[in-house]
Amino acid sequence: MEHEVTITDKELNYLEDLDFLLTRHKIYKKINHLLLDTEAGLKAFIFAHAIPFPENIKFKAGKIAKGENYRLLPYFILDYPRQFHRSSIFALRTMFWWGHYFSVTLHLSGKALDQFRAILIEQASTLYGQNMYLYTNMQDPWQHHLDDTNYIAIEELSEEKLRTKMQELPYIKLTSTLELGKWDQLPEFTLSFFKQMLVALSLYEESH
Repeated sequence: MEHEVTITDKELNYLEDLDFLLTRHKIYKKINHLLLDTEAGLKAFIFAHAIPFPENIKFKAGKIAKGENYRLLPYFILDYPRQFHRSSIFALRTMFWWGHYFSVTLHLSGKALDQFRAILIEQASTLYGQNMYLYTNMQDPWQHHLDDTNYIAIEELSEEKLRTKMQELPYIKLTSTLELGKWDQLPEFTLSFFKQMLVALSLYEESH
């Protein structure tokens, strides 16, 4: 079956535009370097403080992945530190999403969640005032965009409601975002978020 193919003037302009794709290639390199710098900052902190992670957490090296089609747009992901196993997930995920923002997420599931759920619930008050969101999609843990089908701002929940939700969820994901225009702040932003999460998990004290 033949398909009639037409192209708009706008589409033709993009098709002929070499500069955009060449510039995107340069941006991709810079994003990769930025995530490597972010990993280096996290790694230096972890090794300086000997964080007592659960068993089998990978923190000697991070993993950077990229793709072209998260909701039709390019993305980069740094997982560090990380543990992805069918029986347990403990991961800090830093993500760049084209046209939107950077996000940093703590993801707990399975054995890791069993270990830390009660601690997080007890420490719920520490999660306020941090521009943080709680993942509420109980069907699919692998969505990353902040909308009302996936996330709720913690500031919108009473402490009692927050504790209840964290008790009920099959996995816990806590997320904060950084504007793309604050690009150079990503390593510091990610490390700050990570420290907040470690405090909430009782794995680190700010006085150290």
